[in-house]
Amino acid sequence: MTHTPLHPSVKAAWPRALITLGVLLMLMGALHGSLWAGMVSIWLRSDTFAHALLVPPMVLWLVWRKRSALRALVPQASGWGVAWAGGGVLAVAVGDLAQVNALQHFGLVFLLQGAVWAVLGNQVARCLAFPLLFLLFAPPFGEFLLPPMMQATADFTVAALRLTGVPVYREGLQFVIPTGHWSVVEACSGVRYLMASVMVGSLFAYLNFDRWPKRLAFVAFATLMPLVANWVRAYLIVMMGHLSGNELATGADHLIYGWVFFGVVMALMFWAGSRFADPLPAQATASLPEAVVASGSPPRAAWQGALPVGLGLALAAALASRWHHPAPALDWPAALGAPVAGAVSDAAPPAGLGLVPGADAQARWRFAAADGQPQAHLYLAFVAHQRPSARAVASTSVIVAHSDARWQVLGSGKRQVEGVSVDEWRLRARTQGQEGEWRVWRWYWVNGWAGSNPVQAKWQLMWQRAWGQGDAAAMVVLMVPEGEGADRALQSRWAELQAPLNERLSALSRQAAPGHNGGLAR
Repeated sequence: MTHTPLHPSVKAAWPRALITLGVLLMLMGALHGSLWAGMVSIWLRSDTFAHALLVPPMVLWLVWRKRSALRALVPQASGWGVAWAGGGVLAVAVGDLAQVNALQHFGLVFLLQGAVWAVLGNQVARCLAFPLLFLLFAPPFGEFLLPPMMQATADFTVAALRLTGVPVYREGLQFVIPTGHWSVVEACSGVRYLMASVMVGSLFAYLNFDRWPKRLAFVAFATLMPLVANWVRAYLIVMMGHLSGNELATGADHLIYGWVFFGVVMALMFWAGSRFADPLPAQATASLPEAVVASGSPPRAAWQGALPVGLGLALAAALASRWHHPAPALDWPAALGAPVAGAVSDAAPPAGLGLVPGADAQARWRFAAADGQPQAHLYLAFVAHQRPSARAVASTSVIVAHSDARWQVLGSGKRQVEGVSVDEWRLRARTQGQEGEWRVWRWYWVNGWAGSNPVQAKWQLMWQRAWGQGDAAAMVVLMVPEGEGADRALQSRWAELQAPLNERLSALSRQAAPGHNGGLAR
């Protein structure tokens, strides 16, 4: 048996590769530090995404478990990793254009994965596949699930109550039983349970099963279990309150019992999974790649993979700087003005209706009742430059906040008005002096386009911004008292407002565009 000495550069491959990777990660932090900080701030302030705080330490622990196998591998630059990192750069740039936080955050994760892959090579990336994929639980994602999951929770709870003989009167997400009034709020949706269960379930499946079919089956189980468990939890909480005369499962007990129930469900899920766990494999002694041992040749330098990634980062930062000039310091509320004759500033509008945090101009107008039409209210929020603190099209830009006790949602849907999609809501005001039901339409405005689909609105914003036309946008809310003539009144006001609103907003958009575009030519 003969021994082939390793090339000296092979022995030094790990230190060099880790130094190169460290420099690349510092460059990522310097160029995209605000995005990383924004992601962490969401973890800290949102109960729904608090589980993501565990992702970084879990990933480090998973990498540490692989240390023996990693010592036996030789890091080599990989073009596949560069391509993956390039996809991350593209996602960050597109997310910046469209002002979609989730896309930017996923782009950061792709970029981090690609940097590791590009510098350390295919074999190391294969060894670290699960820790790298586990990073995908870090971006805050899934708020769009709130409305349908709240609806599903209300559907199940009401059906279960009726099945067990409890009479229920339901309006939207609120329902009344003989012993009290209940409502399904964000905390009842089960989104936070779902996110945490899928993340922990994926980790459990990886650590306890060797075959991918069993792993995927357990992840599917970990996805379905919290959904059903949350429905049962909501029903049991209402029944506890009902049977105890509202002495139990109300106030803080509501949340405590919910988390205790979720903990029991998770324990049962792990117990069931452990019944099918695969035996731990014997520790295999990894060896260096035969080709490297035989030839003693050095690996490709780590900087060969880092250089394209670094250039891509620099390019993304340069393009972003072209798109992020501040909007001109104008008096936007004064420039907005009244939309049409007959609209007067609403000194006492329905409280809490319409909310776009940080909007450059927000105005509320009232139209007096005339010609058989009821009084109408118009809310308009204009954002001259989309930014993290102010977005016309975002989950934070709402008609009524879920937590606002002044409003009760009776129903919601979509409808077409002269070829334009609008959100239609039926609301009941609970504020003293403003009691009653209202019919509400909401739509977005972007560069002459109007509609209620947020994805289409984001595409319009991205296209407009890419061609140097700025990214001004607005959210418009029109409402009238519910009644026999509500639909006719909304359509009449809609027809009256479309042309003047489009003209006024287009003029504001042209004023805003030169101030925050880097002069990109069509």
